[in-house]
Amino acid sequence: MRRASPFLVVGIAFLSGGCDLLDYGKACTEIGCRSGLQVNFDAPATGVLRVEVRVNGPGSQPVLVYECGAAALGCANGAFFDDFDAPAALITVVSANSSQSTNVELDYIVTHPNGEDCPPDCSNATVVVAVPSETDLAS
Repeated sequence: MRRASPFLVVGIAFLSGGCDLLDYGKACTEIGCRSGLQVNFDAPATGVLRVEVRVNGPGSQPVLVYECGAAALGCANGAFFDDFDAPAALITVVSANSSQSTNVELDYIVTHPNGEDCPPDCSNATVVVAVPSETDLAS
């Protein structure tokens, strides 16, 4: 019985896609990313604030809430809401004395931190909202 040549076996494996030799050593890095909604403020945030994000109108419960201030995380750079992917939202910034609501249409941008052909793919939207004019300065 004749045995197949080792070159023939390697050649068939190469041509059938059994190896990734056609990529010529293409490697993906492992940079991660987060998908979601970044809420930035139109003015520096001072005092204790709560940022609420709702998918529907004012009667709906907050989908996500971010508390920031003295005892909680600061939000001088705004707040990030992981995995939020609704096409529109009502964003309310609440201080001790007032609140400011903004309806926004969200435009998500897909990024590929490791290149087009490498995972992960992250989808993010960024909006700028007003901070209530009378914030609680006693933090």
